[in-house]
Formats: sequence, structure tokens, C-alpha cells
Amino acid sequence: IYVVDILGDDSYSQPRNLGSKINTSGREMFPFITNRKLYFASDGHLGLGGLDVFEVDNANTFGTPVNLGAPLNSDLDDFSFIIDEELQQGFLSSNRADGKGDDDIYSFSRTPTEENPQALASCNPYVNGYVSNTVTGERIANATVSLFDEAGTKLAETETNLNGNYNFKGN
Repeated sequence: IYVVDILGDDSYSQPRNLGSKINTSGREMFPFITNRKLYFASDGHLGLGGLDVFEVDNANTFGTPVNLGAPLNSDLDDFSFIIDEELQQGFLSSNRADGKGDDDIYSFSRTPTEENPQALASCNPYVNGYVSNTVTGERIANATVSLFDEAGTKLAETETNLNGNYNFKGN
């Protein structure tokens, strides 16, 4: 992961490698920076398995990355973390076992406590897609789409829009 400074005259500094505290021989990817922190996914730092999300203070020099832990991270790939630090809400992508597809988007809300300032209340999936004719590929409007859990219990139902699109938002 590299960083550049945005200069006042519509120019940028030379890219700088963030160094060995951040970059490892593994994969560091999906950086997201706020006024307070740099967040990124890595499989080169000690984690729960696959890619995990890490944070590091983004003062003038970046410190040691901290794994955000479970339930945000799982034993599979967790990545593309973004957060609104004022609202303490955000999204991440994961291919965790309880997902609805290969890579799913999850929403989350942090519930910080004094003992665990990184605690998360929950991770809720966001499922979207479209319905189309398998022969012609034409999208189908007003089709009923149902969402079921792994036990076969119907969780929600919706209709596709004019373009055949549907979505289910997590709780």
C-alpha cells in the first residue's frame, strides 16, 4: 500500500510505500482512509484466516496494524471495509460460510464499549441481483423473489423492478 499527499496546486507528491509495518510478503489490499484511521485487508498479518481487516492510526506516521477481530473478521476472506466514523456504521465484503453467495456485502454498526472500543453489534447481509430468462437473457419485471435461510424458512419476499432487479437489505 502506498500513500500520496494531495498538494494545493492540483498536484500530488511522489507515491510512498507505507513500509514493512503495513506491507508484508502477503497481500495488502482494499485500503480505506478516514481522518482518523487507515483500514485495509491483509493475509500477511496475523489473523483469523484468509484476508482480515486491520486498522492503523493515520497520524503523520502509520503505526502497527490492529486486527479488528470477530465478528467482523472470519476464518475466510473479509475485505473492502468502509466506515462512517461519526455514525459508527459501515460495510464490508466477505466470502464467509454463512453468506448468500460467493462474496457478499454486509452492513454493520459498531457498539463501542470502554473494554472493547471496536465491538460490533452485528453484520447484516445485503443481497441483490436480477431475474432473467435463461434462454434469451431478457430481464423479467414484477417477478416474485423470496429469500430463505439455510433451514428453508422464508425470511423476506420482494418483486423485481422494471429492469428485473431486486434487493434485500439486512436487519
